[in-house]
Amino acid sequence: MDRNREGVFQDQNGRSLRLAVVLAAWLPCIAFGAEAYIVKDINPGSQGSDLIFLTAVGDRIFFRASDGQSGEELWVSDGTPEGTTLVKDIKAGSEGSSLQTLTAVGDRLFFVIAEHRSLCKGVGLWVSDGTSEGTSRVLDLGDLGCNPKLPTVIIVQILPHLDKLFFTAQDSRSRIELWALPLETAPRFRRGDSNADGRSDLSDAITTLGFLFLGNPLQLACKDAADTNDDGDVDVSDAIWTLTFKFLGGVEIPSPGPDTCGVDPTADGLPLCSYDPTKC
Repeated sequence: MDRNREGVFQDQNGRSLRLAVVLAAWLPCIAFGAEAYIVKDINPGSQGSDLIFLTAVGDRIFFRASDGQSGEELWVSDGTPEGTTLVKDIKAGSEGSSLQTLTAVGDRLFFVIAEHRSLCKGVGLWVSDGTSEGTSRVLDLGDLGCNPKLPTVIIVQILPHLDKLFFTAQDSRSRIELWALPLETAPRFRRGDSNADGRSDLSDAITTLGFLFLGNPLQLACKDAADTNDDGDVDVSDAIWTLTFKFLGGVEIPSPGPDTCGVDPTADGLPLCSYDPTKC
């Protein structure tokens, strides 16, 4: 294959092949070596799911989509058909909540919902950890008002910085201003992860027993994480709970559980955690 002065490739018979066509034909095979596939047909049929706002949070993808019944709502996927599910039907009915401005902050997702698509009334800032129970409104911005000369999207940006969530919003006098929301300061951890290595396994039970009975010099960085049964204390029952859960199909480890980081839902006398955020 040769190229003439006009930058057009020609085959041995003099037929012209433009570079874009050549690249379009060969690049997918060169770059990936595999075929693309549909993860899940969320709304079977010709209408489609109107999927939009793909946002990565950890090893999952959040997005807005419609299954044809719940309207446009929050979905999450781990890349498998079984792991692609509706997070929560926030606004019951076919209209959906039409959420937008999806923003990843650590292992959580913040987004905006309004009672009306114009985002003039009932504006709220929401958060989700990927579960229905962990999806809730965190800030009510009320009726922000609308200026017909300004864009209809009132919340135009969300930016996490310095333990605060900054965002722009239009106030009741139709002014675009900078707002800030202090983020949750309670420590986040994986329950059952006694040695704070980012997972729950046999070594965590050994760490707890070593701390209790062998004078293990490695102090527990997060006693809440070692408090596997969430009874407000670290003792042998926590090691037993871990072993029973891991190897005998015992009762699940209480919230936040061993698979995701979260705050302690119960008040106790244990000291605040010092859990490595990179393990979340």
